[in-house]
Amino acid sequence: MDTRSIRAQMPTLVRGHVPSNIRTFKFNIFDGQPKVSTLGFHIDPKPFEGKAIAVTDEAIVVKTGRAEFAVLDRTLVTEVPDEGAKVHVEPYARRRFDGQRADTPEEQTEFTADGKPYT
Repeated sequence: MDTRSIRAQMPTLVRGHVPSNIRTFKFNIFDGQPKVSTLGFHIDPKPFEGKAIAVTDEAIVVKTGRAEFAVLDRTLVTEVPDEGAKVHVEPYARRRFDGQRADTPEEQTEFTADGKPYT
């Protein structure tokens, strides 16, 4: 998926779905590449729901909020929805061996020199 062309097409794709009193909109692109925070950590996306508003040859645009959208790579989607259909997206999330998500804090119990436990 070419993210440059998607970024250029976004204003025309979402034009009819943004209220007239809103000047900007936000969108996230889910293309199978891990997202990196400003601190350099990998971020696993959270599941979300929305309404499919546009389906192109490369991507599917889902409205998740009043002025928030998600762009999904069409090759990563198991089933291509029709326009106007409500969808539930559950992106891949890395997990630890105990089943918890890898981006959740991990509690460890350590002991001080005199034997007192702390977490």
